[in-house]
Amino acid sequence: MATFDLFSKRKNRQESQGKPDVYQYDAIPHAFKIQVVHIWNDAIGRWYRDTTGYSSPNNSPSSELWELIQKTMAEEKGLWTIGQADSTPDERCIQYLMTADTDGALDIIELSLG
Repeated sequence: MATFDLFSKRKNRQESQGKPDVYQYDAIPHAFKIQVVHIWNDAIGRWYRDTTGYSSPNNSPSSELWELIQKTMAEEKGLWTIGQADSTPDERCIQYLMTADTDGALDIIELSLG
């Protein structure tokens, strides 16, 4: 498993070295989070699984990316999953973004769009 140097990890590392971030991030506005979801939908697309074929279900490239993002975020945060377990990977990422604290929101934004 590859590890990612997410925003929150870099921030914690800098703070432990007595070097606080030059920028201060308070709260991320709800409207901005919604704008990020719109950007995700335009840039990545929606999660989609083709179950109409005779063979095993095929994932679209956007679906594979959503699965990678949600799996990576869960692993990096030490969680079994992000969002609700009965949701699709894109819905889990949206749920996580909308409920995450500032550091968590910046982590998933950076991971998905960085």
